[in-house]
Amino acid sequence: MSRFQEEFRVIPRTAMALAVLWVLAMAAGMAYLVYVAGGSDFRNPGNWFLRPLLIVVVPLLTGMYMLMVGYIYGDARRRRMRYVLWTFLAFFLPQAIGILLYFILRDPLPSPCPQCRTAAPANFTFCPFCGTPLKPTCPQCAKSVERDWTNCAYCGKKLEQPTSYAA
Repeated sequence: MSRFQEEFRVIPRTAMALAVLWVLAMAAGMAYLVYVAGGSDFRNPGNWFLRPLLIVVVPLLTGMYMLMVGYIYGDARRRRMRYVLWTFLAFFLPQAIGILLYFILRDPLPSPCPQCRTAAPANFTFCPFCGTPLKPTCPQCAKSVERDWTNCAYCGKKLEQPTSYAA
């Protein structure tokens, strides 16, 4: 399965169904406006390019926007973020500012604990369920350190190589 397919599965089925219904209803409404109630503005041969634009492109763009909001709901939930808040921000902030903010500020995906296999947020140093270290830690101050550090950045203790890590 490709990465796109995996990410597409994050979108809830309800959001997909609503987006499809919205696109179909909006396309039907636009077709009615263009061909029945549009008057002479759309029947003018000089406006031939507006018909497909209104009937196809505008509904598809709004449907894609709805799918993006649905993706944010599912992805924020998967990342254990405040998914309702992010969904409202993505939907109501104008000009897709909420969507951009989400992708800039979202948390990393939780990773499974090597001991108990429970998903723990990526910024945790220890598993909240079994206490297993998820990242290398300083033996003196117990703060997380990078694997290639020679000294702890928090307390200055010289680190032995390799740093302690239970994986």
